[in-house]
Amino acid sequence: LSSPAKIPSKMRRKVVHFLRHGHTGLNAAQEEALEQLGYNKHDMNAGFEGKLGAGMRERLTQLVSDRSHFDSPLSTLGHWQAGERQAEITRSGIADTIDVVLCSSLRRTMQTAEGALGPVIERHARLGKSVVVLDEWREFVGHKFLGNSRPARSTLEKQWADRPFDFSALPEADRMVAEHTGKGREPKDVAERRAWQALQNVLSRREHVVAVVTHGGFLGIQVLRHRRIQLIGDNPLPTEIGNCERISVELTQASVDSDIQMRVLSRGRAVRRKVVHFVRHAESTANAEAAAVLAAAGLHRDHMAQVLRGEIKVDSGFVEKVMAPYTSDRHFDASLSEAGKQEARELSRKLKQAGIADRVEAVMVSSSQRTLQTADVGFASCIQRVGPAQVVISDLWRELHKQEFVSAHRKTKPVILAEWGRKGFDFTQVTETDELESAGADESPAQLRARAWTALSSLFDRPETEMAVVTHGGFFGYVVVGHRDVVQVGQWPATRLNLENCAVVTLVASHAPGDNVVRLHWAPQLPKSQL
Repeated sequence: LSSPAKIPSKMRRKVVHFLRHGHTGLNAAQEEALEQLGYNKHDMNAGFEGKLGAGMRERLTQLVSDRSHFDSPLSTLGHWQAGERQAEITRSGIADTIDVVLCSSLRRTMQTAEGALGPVIERHARLGKSVVVLDEWREFVGHKFLGNSRPARSTLEKQWADRPFDFSALPEADRMVAEHTGKGREPKDVAERRAWQALQNVLSRREHVVAVVTHGGFLGIQVLRHRRIQLIGDNPLPTEIGNCERISVELTQASVDSDIQMRVLSRGRAVRRKVVHFVRHAESTANAEAAAVLAAAGLHRDHMAQVLRGEIKVDSGFVEKVMAPYTSDRHFDASLSEAGKQEARELSRKLKQAGIADRVEAVMVSSSQRTLQTADVGFASCIQRVGPAQVVISDLWRELHKQEFVSAHRKTKPVILAEWGRKGFDFTQVTETDELESAGADESPAQLRARAWTALSSLFDRPETEMAVVTHGGFFGYVVVGHRDVVQVGQWPATRLNLENCAVVTLVASHAPGDNVVRLHWAPQLPKSQL
């Protein structure tokens, strides 16, 4: 066997896990400003670059200068992002390898370090090591950029006294802001020198694996793309760094005076997050007829699932009577009953009262008649606000398919369009014929699992962050409770989820690119402040 290549004695090499801070209160205010003027909240960089006009750039800059955003903290979303990043860093094994944590001196990065690197910080604390807080990893500064300013060192030491953060390297006053009083933003050459010195300081440390919690602008522009860094290897640099995104690199420098070679090792991309309001359709004519059979036996319609599972003892003939409406041609692609229409109107009132109708940006709807009717009435005010093209009709959200259940079959696309086409909804995800029925067999568990995964994944392909899905009780139960690639997070109800007619269940769905699971966080009453 050949001997390993020798590293020159002056060669310096480090593995560095760069981590951008999570979403902040300032970010939320800037996003709101964009949306108020009709722009997408993800157009932040374009706004600062003046691509959305000088007025938009001035407004965004004013927010950074607003005293209410001094040293802006993480938002609720930002804390959530940090928790998701902690799970990824732990799962990947990176957490076990980190020797030291360096952190910008701004509050949002320290909060991100606590949330994303909590187990690492606790492990280090047991060894007597602290997070090293440094000004050199701060965001671009300016004398009016209060969002990027910090309080005095003594104030930070009091605020963080019970946590293992070392502030000894900081000057008492915020010199970085003081140095630019009357000069505007930190000049590019000054920021470039600061970035180079920060990198040199990392390479001079005795630890081999370093975590650095910093900022998107400084990291993406001045550090990773520094003119004295040579990118090697096959992995490219990201064009943009999302909130709480991780970039892991290997830095190599032959000597103190030479350029730095950088190899991108891996990337923990920003976890995609969607707030999803799952809504079961209102009572259908088949539901109403089956409920009447149950009522005649002294049972409520909510006992249906228990009867079918054998939890309520009845004879087989009674089960056949209960199921007869669903197999009858009279209820082909069942419509809403009169009671169901009233339930849909009541749903509309509840969605407005809860503020959901004012926040939902798109509505996904099963292509069945009863879900179409429920969405059309229940989300009427939302549709009026976002436009009918944001109502996406799809076969993906249909009920579990059994050939004998005629009520769950659907009409052909031309027939559906003849009735609903004038509404302006998006029917591009509806096939010409009912392919589930055309298959000539019941949907297999594997087929159902694949359809459910495709349906869930499709939510993350959309730009909206808050959506509604109008679907069916059985399909919802399978997707949320029974799917093997869904992980339930939070305080879920102990009982089985059997959705009543027009029930609304709010979940926060998260998915990391390349991950093979979707996490569903239980959030039955999610106020606007947490979005």
